Amino acid sequence: MTILSLGNEAGNGYNFYETYKALKALEKDGQNRPVVYERAERDWNTDFINPMYPGAEWFRRMGEQESGRPVVPCEYSHAMGNSNGSLDWQWDYIYAHKHLQGGFIWDWVDQGLYDEERGWTYGGDYGENAPSDANFCCNGLVNPDRDPHPAFYEVKHQYQNVSIRAVDAQNGVFEIFNRHYFTDLSKYSVKYWVERDGKRPFWWFTRRKHFQTAPQTAEQFTVKLPRMKKPGEYRIFFEVSAAEDLPLIEKGTILACDEVLIQSTGTRKQRVAKGNLEVTNGDTQIVVRGTKVELVFNKADGYVKSWKVKGVDLVDPSFGIRPNFWRAPIDNDYGNFAPVRTARFKEPGKPESANAAKQADGTVVITVKGSGVRASETYTLYPDGTLKIAVETAPGTDRNVEIPRLGFRFRVAEDAFRYYGRGPVENYWDRASCTFKRIWNSSATNEYYPYVRPQECGHHTETEWLAIGPLTVVRGAEPFEFNALRMSIEDLDGGLYKSQTHLCDVPTRDYTEVCIDYRQSGVGGYDSWGARPEKTRTLWSTESYRYNFTLTPDKVKKAYQYE
Repeated sequence: MTILSLGNEAGNGYNFYETYKALKALEKDGQNRPVVYERAERDWNTDFINPMYPGAEWFRRMGEQESGRPVVPCEYSHAMGNSNGSLDWQWDYIYAHKHLQGGFIWDWVDQGLYDEERGWTYGGDYGENAPSDANFCCNGLVNPDRDPHPAFYEVKHQYQNVSIRAVDAQNGVFEIFNRHYFTDLSKYSVKYWVERDGKRPFWWFTRRKHFQTAPQTAEQFTVKLPRMKKPGEYRIFFEVSAAEDLPLIEKGTILACDEVLIQSTGTRKQRVAKGNLEVTNGDTQIVVRGTKVELVFNKADGYVKSWKVKGVDLVDPSFGIRPNFWRAPIDNDYGNFAPVRTARFKEPGKPESANAAKQADGTVVITVKGSGVRASETYTLYPDGTLKIAVETAPGTDRNVEIPRLGFRFRVAEDAFRYYGRGPVENYWDRASCTFKRIWNSSATNEYYPYVRPQECGHHTETEWLAIGPLTVVRGAEPFEFNALRMSIEDLDGGLYKSQTHLCDVPTRDYTEVCIDYRQSGVGGYDSWGARPEKTRTLWSTESYRYNFTLTPDKVKKAYQYE
């Protein structure tokens, strides 16, 4: 035992002053261990300042003030369900100031019991009128069976003892920092390689470097980069591993990873319309036909009802391609009442008008007008079947609230998919530093994470393209985000107020629901009973946003080309 505590959540006063003095007297001629007390806050009777659940801004303020004592929150980054957002910002400040010395995430393991019929069970599942706080004891970094939550890997990345950053990336100059306090890097090996657009040509070798970097020091180094003349996105990846067997660590174990964007050049090739399209503007729907394509648009609800290329439905015609602004609420959403506050976005709403017109370049443009998140939508159809969707939102006139997400969704039969974006684990606007932008193979089945209480999961950010089934989704002006799951948003939705849902309540569908998003608001997690995601990692109803992306029957090689 190295630290003594007077407890927590009990207030402060005379009894705690006297207890502190008594413990310090006992320790004076003994181990002289520190004595801490959370509710002392900045009072004199604690050797650490150790509050509960501070956000990144609190760490910034404390870092800029000289406290004279170590600052170590006794609980922070509440790990309830899909959580631990903006941990990276918290640790930016912790690493920047020596008296900020980390904290204790609450907590390690979800405290649930397994039931063969229901899956994981929790408070409220055992008898009527039995006191409980629902799934509030399920707030760990791992499931009850110790299967790591996706956020576990974010914590691992922030806590890693070696970091590598760019000094002059285009000239191959980087800096390695040894975060250890007592160990140099002589027993570690650094492997690195470069990829272009998520791929590494076989002649671009994987190389290794070795360092002697002393504890708590940084060292610059230079690597030889490949010729980067072709347009594309060039990234260098670093893996730090054990060069020999170490206590509790086998040789080859990866202990730290980092990624640096070296350069991004080139413009993507613009699609040229070849062929002819005919358009019929009906009272209830718009029909666009060509020799290869047929698209039907529902005017009343404002969505693509069906989309066929060469007689094949590219998306499920019973669902179509629909605007989507809702996510299945996560535990943190329920804690800050986001589902009630943002309920207006659960349904996309109807447009005010929808009209189609042939363009001089051979395309047909369907223009949808409305308000708020549906202020302006254009659907540009090419004769080869390619569909480009562009959106411009307008500030809403109601009270400013968060928008859960901005995007569209559709359904396909296929389970497997490939993408060039951040992976392999799910990631969000405020929880993505542990992921790497590469080409990944996955499936909708594997993307589902079985949180004790079902909720939003399986999201991916910074995506250039997604290939699933008969179609490819390609970025527009910016990368997009996406989910692909073997269930619908509604299947994971616990309602506006949290309900007693379990794994057994989530069906496995015979389709994959794909959500293509401009962005999804962050998951937050400074706490789970009121704290919201960081404002700059949140979509807002009083802001305007512009985004676009393309859906095409072409394969990736043709769909994602440079000029």
